[in-house]
Amino acid sequence: MVSIESRNRASIYRVLLALPAIAVVVWVFRRVLFGGEVFSFRDAGHFYYPLFAFVREQIHGGIFPWWNPYENLGEPIAACATTCLFYPPSWIMWLPGPFDLWFCAYVILHIVWGGWGMYVAARRLGCRREGATTAAVAYMLSGPILFQTSNVVFLIGAGWLPWIFTCFETLRRTPRPETVLLAAVTTAMPVLGGDPQLAYHFALLWIGRLVCRFLLDLKSSR
Repeated sequence: MVSIESRNRASIYRVLLALPAIAVVVWVFRRVLFGGEVFSFRDAGHFYYPLFAFVREQIHGGIFPWWNPYENLGEPIAACATTCLFYPPSWIMWLPGPFDLWFCAYVILHIVWGGWGMYVAARRLGCRREGATTAAVAYMLSGPILFQTSNVVFLIGAGWLPWIFTCFETLRRTPRPETVLLAAVTTAMPVLGGDPQLAYHFALLWIGRLVCRFLLDLKSSR
């Protein structure tokens, strides 16, 4: 059995590993967190910001946002995945308070969520905590991920990708109803968040991984 002292040491060590990662994230986004700036490069500023603000305005006015009259001579909001209307995490932007605050929090939280997911995925594959932490920081602060702050729906997909992998890997090892449910829910999240192609691309990668594992197992059994 693991002693309470050993568990406490492990908890302290996990916190010490997390602190530098948190510090780096805070430093990278310091101008947004403390300088009052808003993500506004490319689509973030001229498409997603006004779109999410319009949805919030409709919700606060007691109106279900069926229709957007400002895009393409008008289009249905509920039928447009990029509105993230049915994506639960996007509902934080409907909370009272400055919209800028919730919009930026929505973006940053997906980056942090992706980093945490990469840590969990790395640990699931057998990496030590140090390696998993390095993988998490490298993933969430990589160029391709940070660039998606300008295209928020693809950032949503990137945030969920490591979690989808972990859930499918868990399902492969222990096929149970609860692991099937987790795999389904995590795969549905980027679809609801406006990035359905991520689910398709992951399916292709996962099939490739299963084929490679099958061939390796077949070779080792000979």
